[in-house]
Amino acid sequence: MIKMNKLKLNNNEDDKKIITFTINKEIKESLREILLNSEKYNLKKKTDWVNEAIIMLKENPDYKEMVLNAEGNSENFVFDKIYMTFKQRCFFSDMRNEVVKEYPDIRGPQTAIIRAAILSRMMRKK
Repeated sequence: MIKMNKLKLNNNEDDKKIITFTINKEIKESLREILLNSEKYNLKKKTDWVNEAIIMLKENPDYKEMVLNAEGNSENFVFDKIYMTFKQRCFFSDMRNEVVKEYPDIRGPQTAIIRAAILSRMMRKK
């Protein structure tokens, strides 16, 4: 039996698209460890963990400032990716627009949001 990957287009909920971002190598490794040692998550559920982290970040009143602080580019950065449904992309896009409105000069707001979300969720240890 061939297992189809979940990118099949059934309805908008399943309309998953790849979102790529850069992240510090050590943070990527730490996230991998968290997922490997988690009861609820695993490496295949990294997307869920990161998307939940983005929602958790948005609940923080200082999230725009946190995103600004997560901006940057360093030689220790590596590429990573997650998947987002249409609904998640809309939420993410609104968040991105709010950040850019507040900080018009921010470089790579999309990546900075994901980075800030991962970092802040790691601090919460869940």
